[in-house]
Amino acid sequence: MKLNELRDNEGAVKSKKRIGRGPGSGKGKMGGRGIKGQKSRSGVAIAGYEGGQMPLYQRLPKRGFNKPNRKSFAVINLGLIEKFIGEGKLDAKAEITEDALVASGLVRRKLDGVRVLAKGEITAARAWKTLLAAFLIREIQMVSAVEQMAANTSWSALGKATELRKRILFTLGLLLVYRLGTFIPVPGIDATALREFMESAQSGIGGMLSMFTGGALGRMGIFALGIMPYISASIIVQLLTSMVPSLEQLKKEGEQGRRKINQYTRYGTVLLATFQAYGLASSLEAGDLVTDPGLFFRLSCMITLVGGTMFLMWLGEQITARGIGNGISLIIFVGIIAELPAA
Repeated sequence: MKLNELRDNEGAVKSKKRIGRGPGSGKGKMGGRGIKGQKSRSGVAIAGYEGGQMPLYQRLPKRGFNKPNRKSFAVINLGLIEKFIGEGKLDAKAEITEDALVASGLVRRKLDGVRVLAKGEITAARAWKTLLAAFLIREIQMVSAVEQMAANTSWSALGKATELRKRILFTLGLLLVYRLGTFIPVPGIDATALREFMESAQSGIGGMLSMFTGGALGRMGIFALGIMPYISASIIVQLLTSMVPSLEQLKKEGEQGRRKINQYTRYGTVLLATFQAYGLASSLEAGDLVTDPGLFFRLSCMITLVGGTMFLMWLGEQITARGIGNGISLIIFVGIIAELPAA
């Protein structure tokens, strides 16, 4: 064997790949391996690479999918049926069917049925009877907000919610304390003279003020000032926070700043309640509605009324923190509805 007779094994030598130099070579201008990046190197394959445009999962439809067997209903209201009966387009004495609704123009097409929403009312008894006969027997759905609420409410789950039940009972207990306090009179008041005076002033602004205090003003109870001084102080402090830079800075400090503002509100409540209590005590003396007028009555009346207002403010905060919330609003609401029957 001679050296010039040696040959490589089959497939050991490969022919050189002609590197392209321009489009005319047939191999592209960059040697047949792309331009740059991972794909220009052998053995690299990026699965699912989309070239930088919006990904496919973001291009999917966002409105869901249509059920193949879904049903479409024509929706009408009870009020529209009553309107068409009044205009003579529907006969209340005849049976109100789907064809009658289409013929009157109330429903454009029957589709898979007619759904009647409980908005409005039908005064014609015959029309209501035929409507029930035509729709309920034909299994046409009648939707009512009350029916939906009753169907979706789980009373068993509400009974198991012990925390919610405790909060509701706590709120009711504090509201009961508030109502009892409206019947406790301020010491030194002439009840007969006060009753005669309030009966004469019941039709004017006095009756309105007594309603907002839950009747405590008419009976001159310990809650006669109500919660109004606290509301007035809250409004004043809120206005000052937008005018005074130091208060505005407190508002931005989060929970600690809010507590400081609430403390200022309480101070303002005491100040306003003291001023209003002094004016109310002086008015009672001037109107001969007091059994023993004098300095002692004015001081005792002021202390009682200011203490009642501060106690109401505490009740409202307790209802907000440990009850169902919105304690001040609930106190005002209960006071108003308690006086509505008398009004």
